[in-house]
Amino acid sequence: MKFYGSADKWDVARTDAEHAATIPVRIVVLSSLDPYKELRIGFGLNGTPLEVVLIDDPDGSNEMILIHAMPLRKSYYPLLPGYRKERR
Repeated sequence: MKFYGSADKWDVARTDAEHAATIPVRIVVLSSLDPYKELRIGFGLNGTPLEVVLIDDPDGSNEMILIHAMPLRKSYYPLLPGYRKERR
């Protein structure tokens, strides 16, 4: 998996980002146009929920490029399997 420098902005270890991207619990297609782009929600090696964004490699290879990785924002928690909103 390739990484763009922007993937390092939030100081998520590349091993954690790659783990979340490789074994996601949810995939959301953000754009089916060129370049194809998807959001993957998964967990780092230490269990931290992460959001990562990947695009197709413009070189035409079958490899994806990870362009964004950060701790999962609360607005995406409903996409986690088994998520239940807390009642107050």
